[in-house]
Amino acid sequence: MKTYLITYLLLFFSFYSYSQTQDWKVYNTETSAIPSNFVNDMCYDEAADAFWLATIGEGLVHWDKGDKWTAYNTQNSKIPNDSIFYVMQTKDQQNMWVATFGGGLVHIDSKKNMQVYDRENSDLPSNFVTRIVEDNQGNLWITTLEFMSVMVDNVENGGIVKIDKTGNWTVFNKENSPLPTNNVFSLAVDQNDHVWVGTINAASPTEILEDGAGLVRIPPEGEWEIYNTENSLIPSNNIMDIIIDDSNSLWFGDLHGNLTLFCPYETNPVYDFMQHFLDGQDGWLTLKNELLFNNQILCLATNREQNAIYLGVGPPDLLCFPIINPTAPPPSGIFYFTPQMDQGNFSTEDHPIADFPVNDIFVDMNNQAWIATQGGGIAHSVNSTSSPTFDSTTISLHIYPNPVQEQLQMEVTLPAHQLVEVRLYDIQGRVCVQQSWQHLQSGVQPLSVPLSTDVHAGSYVLELLIDGEQVKVEKLVKE
Repeated sequence: MKTYLITYLLLFFSFYSYSQTQDWKVYNTETSAIPSNFVNDMCYDEAADAFWLATIGEGLVHWDKGDKWTAYNTQNSKIPNDSIFYVMQTKDQQNMWVATFGGGLVHIDSKKNMQVYDRENSDLPSNFVTRIVEDNQGNLWITTLEFMSVMVDNVENGGIVKIDKTGNWTVFNKENSPLPTNNVFSLAVDQNDHVWVGTINAASPTEILEDGAGLVRIPPEGEWEIYNTENSLIPSNNIMDIIIDDSNSLWFGDLHGNLTLFCPYETNPVYDFMQHFLDGQDGWLTLKNELLFNNQILCLATNREQNAIYLGVGPPDLLCFPIINPTAPPPSGIFYFTPQMDQGNFSTEDHPIADFPVNDIFVDMNNQAWIATQGGGIAHSVNSTSSPTFDSTTISLHIYPNPVQEQLQMEVTLPAHQLVEVRLYDIQGRVCVQQSWQHLQSGVQPLSVPLSTDVHAGSYVLELLIDGEQVKVEKLVKE
C-alpha cells in the first residue's frame, strides 16, 4: 500500500502540473479524404515520406501526407479482406507485408504485385494475423489468434509463423513447441535477436481469461523461457503490445492497464531512477493500472530523442478489435512520460482524440506524434510533447541528509530570478510541509526546510515547484 500511494503521488503531480501546449491537426472523413475513421496501424515509408494505413472497412490505404489517399481493398486489388490489422515494411524498403483480420497475410513487392497467403494455400495456421516483425537476420515472425479462428472458421489453430530469408516457413504452436497458447497478439525483437512474444487468452472479445501464457522469450539458440504471473513479477498474462528501447529493455502494456519495464540484460536509466519509488526487483518494474485510470494499454511507442514512452489507451477489460467492437466506449486517449517523471495526459475532454481508443502511435524525426484511433481517424501533433513553460533541464535539486531528522538542507540551481516552493507529502497524499522563497537569484541557492515534530518517521515525497510548476520530485525518508 505504501508503494502504491507514493507512486500515485508522483504520477498525480506530473499529470496535472504541465501545460497542454499541443496543436493538433485531425484527419477524419469530415476534414479530409481519408476513407475510414477506424485506423488500426500506421507504417511510415521513409523513402516516399508517406504512410500506409491499416483501416477497418476500407482495406489498405496509402497516404502521401497531402491530399492523395489511395485505398487498396477487395474491390480493386487482391486484398482478401477489408479489415486490416497491421502493416509493415521490410528494412530494405522493398517489400510490404499486410496482416488482415480474417483474410490471412498479404505480400506486396516493390512493383506493387500482391500475393495472398492463407490457411488454404500456405502453412499459415490462422487467417487472423496480428503482428509481422522482421528480425536482425531478415527473418519474418508472424503472430496469429486461435480464438478468432474458432469463432469464425470453427478451426482450432493459431500460433507463430517464422518465414526465413530463403522463404521457408516454420510454424510454432502449443502442440509442437513450448508455446503455451495459440493466441499470440504482440511480438518484438531485441538487439540480441531474441524474440519476445506477448500472448492473450480469451474465449471471445468480451470474455477474457486469466490463465494466459504471459510473455515468451525465444532466443536464437537454446530453450524458450516463459514469464507469467506464477513464476515472475509480470502483473498480467494478457499482453497487448511490446516495444524495445535503446537500452535493449522491454516495455509492455497489458489488457488490464499495467505498464511494465523488464530489463533482461542490464538496467537502464529509467529503471535506475524509478526503482526507488516503485520497489523494482530483479529488473522488473510496473506502473499499476490505477495510475492510468484503469484503462487498458493498446499500443506503445518511444520518442528516442527525449527518451519518452507513449501509451495509447482504451476502455478496460475489453478487447478493442474495431472489427468486433467498432463503437467501444471511452475512457481513451494517450499518455506519455519520461525517466524524469515528466508526464502528460492527452485524454482531456477538449482533446480531438479524447473519445477514441488509440490503436497506434508513430513519432517522427521531428518528435511529432501521429495517432491512429478507433473511430476518430488520425491526429497529428504539431509540437513534440506537452512541456513546461520553461526549460526544467537547467534546474537541479540536491537534498541532504536523506534520511533526515529535523532539518532538511537543499541546493537548488536556478537559471534566473524565480519563485521557488517546496511541498512535502506523506503517503496519504497530505501536505505536511509547505515553504516558498520569493524571487531567488540565479545560480546555486542553499535552502533550509525545518521539519516539525508533526512530521513523523516514515517515507515522504518532496516536490519542487518553480513559478508554480512542478520540476523535480524526490523520495525522502524521515527518521
